[in-house]
Amino acid sequence: SDVCSSDLKIDENIISKLKKSFPEIMFKHLDPTDEFPKEDHLILLDTIINTKKIVVLKNKDIEKIIDSPNVSVHDMDLGVSLKLAKKMGNIKDVTIIGLPPDKENIDVEELVNIINTKIL
Repeated sequence: SDVCSSDLKIDENIISKLKKSFPEIMFKHLDPTDEFPKEDHLILLDTIINTKKIVVLKNKDIEKIIDSPNVSVHDMDLGVSLKLAKKMGNIKDVTIIGLPPDKENIDVEELVNIINTKIL
C-alpha cells in the first residue's frame, strides 16, 4: 500500500513517525496537478481547512469537497483533481485522511489508530 500526501504543509515529523509505525507502507508526496497513481485503493493524507480534528473521507464524500476558485490549471486543487480522476475512471476507491492545518491539533497516536482501524 501507498499513502500519498498532497500537501507540503504536513509536518515532516508526522510523516517520519508514520513511516516508523507503518514500515510496510510507502509514503510519498503527490502534486494534485499531476496524474494520480493507478491504485485499487488510493489513500491520501491532506490538510483540511476548518477542522480541528483528524477526519476520514471516503468515496461518497468526494463530491462534498468544495473546490477553490480556479484561475488557471496551476490553481487546480485536490478536490477538482479527484473528481476529474473519478469521472475518467482512473480512481475506483479513495480515502482521504484529513488533518487539521494547525499541527498542534494533530495527535499522531490518534492518527496511527485511525489508520489501523479505518484504513488497513
